[in-house]
Amino acid sequence: MTVRQPSPRHGSGRQGREALIEAVLAELAVNGPANILPNDISLRLGLSKSLVNFHFGGRDGLIAEALVVGYERQTEAAWTAAEAAGSDPIDRLFAWIDAQYDWAVVNPGMVSASSSPWEAASLGADRTPELAARLAAADERNVANLLVLVAAARRHVRPKSRRGASESGRDARDAGVIGWMTLGMAVFVAGRHLPAQTASVQQDTTTARQHMRDTVLDILRR
Repeated sequence: MTVRQPSPRHGSGRQGREALIEAVLAELAVNGPANILPNDISLRLGLSKSLVNFHFGGRDGLIAEALVVGYERQTEAAWTAAEAAGSDPIDRLFAWIDAQYDWAVVNPGMVSASSSPWEAASLGADRTPELAARLAAADERNVANLLVLVAAARRHVRPKSRRGASESGRDARDAGVIGWMTLGMAVFVAGRHLPAQTASVQQDTTTARQHMRDTVLDILRR
């Protein structure tokens, strides 16, 4: 009697490749990269363990690509939130800030893996030209989106200011400051270090957001 073996739940081609990335993204979101075991993930998906090496060159390549995919999605989600916020430039800017913050809170493990997206390079993205290019493109797009939002918000709060090289330089400088402020608060509150886990910090999230809003508005009015 021939025993029929169960077929894999995902194919070994593109479908299987994407399934591996999605499974790693789900684990990265909560636990970070330290305990990711590709063999266990492959078994759970019904895929051959050799596909990790075939598609990604190994564990680090798989994690690196998942981090890049995650950052690309974060970038797009933040811009989508800004566009969904309506026509008010202030609302659009803070929708972008809140989306960045909310993503970090939902994905604390990924934040711990890379407080900067370039940390993905240490897992192999720098050794893969395609991944490095995608990472750079997402990073540039995220920065460019913030600059557009900051410039529009400044024109809104300072409608009589004259646009010129100095004003454009100010926009770029302040966009950098606002971006680092957003990242810093998100990394701290989403972190798994002890101070971030105290009830007082979690309860102060709303207050922290309001203070950040006030600070950003002060920056734009200067």
